[in-house]
Amino acid sequence: MGTRLGNVLDRIADRIGPKAPLVFDEAQFFIQRHCRTDAKDEVFEWARDIAETALCNLAFCGDPSIARTVGEYPMLQSQVRYPVTVRFILG
Repeated sequence: MGTRLGNVLDRIADRIGPKAPLVFDEAQFFIQRHCRTDAKDEVFEWARDIAETALCNLAFCGDPSIARTVGEYPMLQSQVRYPVTVRFILG
């Protein structure tokens, strides 16, 4: 990770603080390849780096594919407790 990006992640982590929730909504859109580097799902790694630095709690919200995607990252999978599904009944 570049020094400049590392500094940005450190500043974000400082503002979040320990045990605070860091919630990413619509996280299913993190599953994309970077147009220049062809790296896939870098956002998950960045989020994990922030959470480790800030000692905060991390939550990814999105469609059911999130649980499967997180399962592909051993460093994230070891920190995941249980996927939670919230169903809305309109009526």
